[in-house]
Amino acid sequence: MDRNPNSPHVLGARLILLAMEGNWSAVQTETRRIDSLEKDRAYHHLTYGAACANAMQGNAGEAVKWLRKTDQYGMPNYLLFSRTPHLEKIRGSAEYKQYMAERKARWEGHMKEFP
Repeated sequence: MDRNPNSPHVLGARLILLAMEGNWSAVQTETRRIDSLEKDRAYHHLTYGAACANAMQGNAGEAVKWLRKTDQYGMPNYLLFSRTPHLEKIRGSAEYKQYMAERKARWEGHMKEFP
């Protein structure tokens, strides 16, 4: 377990917890720090936390932006993104549906290539 309070693992989880508490100003403050950690190999955990926190606030555009970064930085997890309750508020949005259609096509391609 990572005990560094500035690690992407911890900060990503913190964003989700802050969103669960409805502490949107703290979510925004913490989100501003994200780009400074981009070179960390666990950055995708932080971007996933930002995606979930934005989705829990109902901000589909920002949530999908962070999901795309999560993909880009090493966590293209279609099944997680399709099932996690943290993204529930945005599932009906056009942005999320488009993003998930793209992810599903890639996931199905990988499943055929690597059965």
